[in-house]
Amino acid sequence: MNYYDVLGLEPTCSPKDIQSAYRNKAKQHHPDSGGDVDTFHAVAEAYEVLKDPHKRAAFDHRNSRRQNIKINTGNMDSVFDDMFTVFGGAGFHPSKREYHRARANKNLAISIDCTLEEILADQEKTVSIKHTDGSRHLVNLKIPKGINNGTKIKYGSLGDKTHSNLPPGDLTVTINVNEHDVFVREGENLKMHLTVSAWDAIIGTVVQINTLENKKINLNIPAGTQYGNSLKIPNHGLCDKSNVRGDLIVQVLVKIPENLTQQQLNICTKLRDEQQ
Repeated sequence: MNYYDVLGLEPTCSPKDIQSAYRNKAKQHHPDSGGDVDTFHAVAEAYEVLKDPHKRAAFDHRNSRRQNIKINTGNMDSVFDDMFTVFGGAGFHPSKREYHRARANKNLAISIDCTLEEILADQEKTVSIKHTDGSRHLVNLKIPKGINNGTKIKYGSLGDKTHSNLPPGDLTVTINVNEHDVFVREGENLKMHLTVSAWDAIIGTVVQINTLENKKINLNIPAGTQYGNSLKIPNHGLCDKSNVRGDLIVQVLVKIPENLTQQQLNICTKLRDEQQ
């Protein structure tokens, strides 16, 4: 399987391209939306490999070697494929001794990405889990609101199910909360920067703010606002486990005008002198 083809990407794509393509493909082929389960599994597997720099490098290396073999050996591909199957490839199965020695299926560990928007409330994510024998199954994971980046959640009996007559393993999920283009998380609070002109900072103004929920709020910039001053919009941050919501902190950055005319500079000089 060429993971780049699965996600519709070129091998030179960036990590951001991989993440964006995965989101689009996962949404397109999600079983809850009538998508094909096998395709959803393939998309999940491709993302699982390509998002990890080490796994991606190993895949790129194998892929380049595979292409070289095709160029240099022609029909020898099938020979190597058969050898791979016989000596431990896709056709490999544990021996009876290994099978009976196992007392339970293995525990599995994966990581999943969440956005700040997604952790505003409790949610469910459907993910594709790969068993030790290479097969996959879908599981629904409950992700609590306000979860912190790097948190590990253990889901009992959602791990490996290779041996049907043995108890399933557990699944440990590491939550990666993606960085946002606008908002920075500080506990349950969210912080953003707002740039206003020097005139607006001096005189005062009202600006419209888009919250994380894309709700529009009018924010009053008081006259005499200084560079770096922080203004608080209560209850527009993230929620904690107790459903207590943090605040949105807006830090004001003041832009000084450039290329003023001499007349404008004279006015500024006069205003400065009057303030002294």
